[in-house]
Amino acid sequence: MDQRITVFTRYKAKEGLDVKLGEFLLTLIEPNRTEEGCITCELHQAVNDTTIFILYEIWESKEYLDKHSATSHVRHVISKAKDLCAAPPYKKVWGRPVVKDVQTGVPFELEEEGCRQKFVAIISFIYLFAWLLFLPLMLITTWKDGITFRIPFMESIFVSIVSQYTPLLKSPLFKLFAYAAVGGSIGAVLSGIRSVYYWHIDLKAFGTRFFLRDFARPILGAFLAVVVYALVSAISGDILKTDIRAGQPLGAFSVGVLAGYNWHAVFVWFDYVWKRVFRVRQTKEDVES
Repeated sequence: MDQRITVFTRYKAKEGLDVKLGEFLLTLIEPNRTEEGCITCELHQAVNDTTIFILYEIWESKEYLDKHSATSHVRHVISKAKDLCAAPPYKKVWGRPVVKDVQTGVPFELEEEGCRQKFVAIISFIYLFAWLLFLPLMLITTWKDGITFRIPFMESIFVSIVSQYTPLLKSPLFKLFAYAAVGGSIGAVLSGIRSVYYWHIDLKAFGTRFFLRDFARPILGAFLAVVVYALVSAISGDILKTDIRAGQPLGAFSVGVLAGYNWHAVFVWFDYVWKRVFRVRQTKEDVES
């Protein structure tokens, strides 16, 4: 029976003390790793908030963790953290094995798959694979004619709407964004298939909670790809040009695939840019008032 214990500790540094806290926590890694019963000990720093540190530990059993908690250097950590941390460290302990998602880095407590989880994993795979078959057709349609509707039942529904915007849908600029959107969906679908394979085939721990994420991937990937490509085009000045140069469609498609496949990194980057652009600095007078 697996008795491993996983410990997840979050440290929040005081303003201006993130470097000191990081250096202090790094000194704990090697002593922890050399202790009996320690399987792994890692320190991570948040990308979008450099004051947050995560200490990730796995111990062979609760007995080894209790013995570790009673050592003098752990007591030293607790006392030192009061001086460097803005709040008491948040600690969570899992009694079952915990695995970090390879794409998001979020830790999940492993649960053995039941019949329902296996069924949902198969449905997720079929759903994503169907998108993977459909999206190349969209890519070919975009390359040939722009966005058009050739499926009879879709044409009957949308023909009146699409006919009003036919010049726009066939414009060079719109086709570039369509390449990016299709690429974003393809990247997100490939990322989803990889995730299903990792959790269902490798770990046999696919959770029903993953289905909503997989269901939203194609649309979310397309949306993020369009936003990223718009930002890249605005910075480079290409968005103001009406003609399409050789290689631009491939560039738009490539940006889309990367944005869709690494959708979580895009969200992290959005958070970082948002905080950098819209950060409000308080003056001493503001605090006193």
